[in-house]
Amino acid sequence: MTIFLMPMEPLEQRYSIQWLKYFQDVFEFNNIPNKIILGESFDCNLQGKFFLDPIGTNIWKLTQLTNLLKQFDTIKSSDTIFFTDLWNPGLEVLPYIKALLKKDIKISGYLHAGTYDPWDLTAQTGMTSWAKGLEESWFQVCDKIFVATQFHKDLLISNRTVPEDKVKVVGFPIDVQGLTLQYGNIPKEPYIVFTGRKSIEKGYQKVLKLRENNNIIVSLDKQRTKNEYYDLLSKASGIIAPSEQETFGIGVVEGMCCGCIPIVPDKLSFKETVPYLHRYINEDKIQDYINIAINATNNDRHYVQKFVKKYQYQNVINKIIQELL
Repeated sequence: MTIFLMPMEPLEQRYSIQWLKYFQDVFEFNNIPNKIILGESFDCNLQGKFFLDPIGTNIWKLTQLTNLLKQFDTIKSSDTIFFTDLWNPGLEVLPYIKALLKKDIKISGYLHAGTYDPWDLTAQTGMTSWAKGLEESWFQVCDKIFVATQFHKDLLISNRTVPEDKVKVVGFPIDVQGLTLQYGNIPKEPYIVFTGRKSIEKGYQKVLKLRENNNIIVSLDKQRTKNEYYDLLSKASGIIAPSEQETFGIGVVEGMCCGCIPIVPDKLSFKETVPYLHRYINEDKIQDYINIAINATNNDRHYVQKFVKKYQYQNVINKIIQELL
């Protein structure tokens, strides 16, 4: 079996460029036959409100599918096509060709978000009316759907028609060990970081209010390279995410890798990614949790670093591989 990997466009500002390396490393280490299908890159203009440029990402995905189809004759019935972003307009062409050519290939992917989440940008901008049916078709033809948390799985199966056993909770690939070694033992400064988008679902308005009495740095207030971003986390005492919705929270987990004490609500996916000690029940207590983060000991910081070891990328990707084999 060969895995045809369909990666997200590798942007330095996002985790996608890291994921491409992670999957390549794990495939090579495990001697997994694979072929990486790339798309056409386009200059993307990331902004605080969006994850990525909608034109750029669709040029990448559509040319990527084109490149896959050009070599479809080489794909065997035992092979698997794996999307690192399953929300992929155009994916529906694969079961169409699969049926006509009578090739029993497998189609799987990692799901980040969609209109099944009322807080997601796709739903917030009114796409649900047409995208719901499209998502249902993708979920029907996919053999396996991978998500980061049980919270995300529950959200998906409660809003879309998809068999529960088809959705696999595997975590989120992060280089926990690398971040901890490089950035996890740097002396802390008395500030808190907010890494989320400047949106309601990420709690940005709450952060602005808290900023009146606290030194809180909003990472998206200026453009930073990935190293500058990690440097910001490495010196921060804590990381705050007063979110209304979160299916994983990569910024929080990366902050924990860097020794930041998390400050998050006791709900959403945080119940899986953050120790109970650092999840507040009452928003009136957020200030107390900020104070705890500022005054945390090295032992406190090492504890949160150990808590997220399960997201080390080799562990997560190996779980995915085992499901695909």
